[in-house]
Amino acid sequence: MEGKSYHFVLVHGACHGAWCWYKTIDLLEKVGHKATAIDLAASGQHPADVRSVTSFEQYNQPLINLLASLEASEKVILVGHSTGGLSLADASGRFPNKIAAAVYVSALMFLNGVTIAEDIQLLLKKSDFTYEMVFGIDSEIVRPAGLTLTRDVVRKFFCNLCLSQDVVLSELLRRPYPACCLNAEIKHPVDVVESVRRVFVKLAKDKAIPISAQDFMISRHPPDQVLSLDTDHSPFFSAPQQLHDLLLQTAQTFCDS
Repeated sequence: MEGKSYHFVLVHGACHGAWCWYKTIDLLEKVGHKATAIDLAASGQHPADVRSVTSFEQYNQPLINLLASLEASEKVILVGHSTGGLSLADASGRFPNKIAAAVYVSALMFLNGVTIAEDIQLLLKKSDFTYEMVFGIDSEIVRPAGLTLTRDVVRKFFCNLCLSQDVVLSELLRRPYPACCLNAEIKHPVDVVESVRRVFVKLAKDKAIPISAQDFMISRHPPDQVLSLDTDHSPFFSAPQQLHDLLLQTAQTFCDS
């Protein structure tokens, strides 16, 4: 590959793992870039059981460990999908000098100092976002230690434009999402968090976090750049080449400027 090589760190959303980025990793590595996809606690191949994860800090520790291990001069493009947006916000407050840009792929872009539960309640009021879209549950019921995605929710809301093979892969590999993460609060100095440049990727046919919810988050907490893909909630499956091109565009914009 001619030109600069970038390092992309890929963070999955609820019930997923590093495995969901397999097409993105392949495309990036084929043209000479480094792609590191992590398993957050109790996700993917991570050994923890969901019942042993009692805080968001514990859930997000694999990402924090990875960023802490980087050379002081290294900067990455941090990419988060869906609930992975919370991991990006936390990492931005802890390692602002190691993140060239944080890319929110239809990811929950919360305000600093507000709990997820409070923010989701606001989303429920301001858009057509519902808990059923994400976890197939009512917002008021008592939640177990781990929240799951049912087959119908995956097919209808998450992977409505995906190949059937990728839907089956998702069904085989997904694991429960630690319910304690819904009580998480990201609280870092605002100026530190805001020093990390943010890109929001709108997904036009997303049924899990619909456009109304995406637009609300963008208007309330404007990022440095908004890009769009005409696909569903799982572009790493349904539009891998388009997502790849968009990530390279972001790297060139924020790493080379």
